Amino acid sequence: MSLTRYAPAVLLLLTGAPAWAVEESSFQSLTTAQLVDTCSARPGDPRAVEAAHYCAGYVTGAFATYLALRDPKAPPDYCNLPQSRHEGILRFVEWARSRPELRNQKPADSLFQFLDLTYACAPGAAPLGR
Repeated sequence: MSLTRYAPAVLLLLTGAPAWAVEESSFQSLTTAQLVDTCSARPGDPRAVEAAHYCAGYVTGAFATYLALRDPKAPPDYCNLPQSRHEGILRFVEWARSRPELRNQKPADSLFQFLDLTYACAPGAAPLGR
């Protein structure tokens, strides 16, 4: 049994997040708020497993698209990335929750704003982490 699928829920319990269930509309991820809600499903939520998989897929897909489109010869954009996707998602959710002005922003824009502000490499730096 993998504990990583429950981590977003643990974060919610610790932060005192609202107790409502994930709404089907959140799976559209048209806004940062919807993605954060989906990535924050509680274990008792009837859609918790679906939400955890959707969240991981969305974040992985966004980052894979970035990797596919960037020049492989260019210096790295991001250094010291988290050791796991799960840890990165938890950090993103916490970061996005602390910035209510992002709620209506496109989720991929918020995700890359988070990466730019949190993990941008210093000029000439070698990537550390993954």
